[in-house]
Formats: sequence, structure tokens, C-alpha cells
Amino acid sequence: MGLSIVCGDITVKVGNYSTVHEQRTGWIRAEAKRHESVGRTHESQTILKTIEDDNINYNNLVYLNSNFLLDGTKEFIYHSDCSGYWTPRHSQLMLDAIDRLRPFLIETKECGSPLYMNSLTHQYYLENILRESVEKNENIFFF
Repeated sequence: MGLSIVCGDITVKVGNYSTVHEQRTGWIRAEAKRHESVGRTHESQTILKTIEDDNINYNNLVYLNSNFLLDGTKEFIYHSDCSGYWTPRHSQLMLDAIDRLRPFLIETKECGSPLYMNSLTHQYYLENILRESVEKNENIFFF
């Protein structure tokens, strides 16, 4: 059993809950790499401190300055799978974050795997359903 999402005619199998956790960890690592790439070493190190033994320490993550993480990253990481849906606004924020994080998502061991990032197009596996949500102005539902 695993988590799937649907919007319009598109359904995506996201995987089990540990897979979702791995993706969240990958987004955090990508954010750290984004900061590192522009010389913000302190921010990068602070972000990486939220990951302990490949687990996210949400207590540490809460204390990050809102400027450290892109809005779409916050939507992806903090979303509770129990809340049931992402709105088109959330989808747009995540698409914007993916665009800015793409080179860094490719580099992370979690997100850069062929399961999540197409090696030819560098398209993240959730992009089509996120675009569908924005273009049709429909929520993405979890089931």
C-alpha cells in the first residue's frame, strides 16, 4: 500500500510514507545546495542541521528563518498527508520551487534517482500533476 495523488485525469503513485520522507529530505538537501551555490554557507549548514541520520528533525526545521526555504519547499515538506489535498496555489508554489531547485534536486541522492527525476528531460516526477492542478484550477487529492 502506498500514497497516490490525483488531479483531473492524472494519477501519480507517490510511494509509501518512507518514500515521501526521502523526498522531503532530498528537497531540504537541495535547498542547502542552492544556498551553498551562492556563497551562503551559514544558511546551507543551518538547513543541513535539520537532517539527523537521514531523518528530518522537524523541531529544528521550525526554527529556520522563512527566508531559508522557498515557499514551495515549505508546502512540500510541511504538508500532512492526512490533510488530503494541495490547492492550485500550493501546486504553483511547488512548481516555482522545482524550477529554482532543479539542478540541486538532480544532485541529491534522494531526488536525483531515476524514480523521481527523468535523466533525459530533468523533469521531476510530480511536475505534470502539479501543472494539471494549476492549469485546470483543481486541487490535487491524496488517497
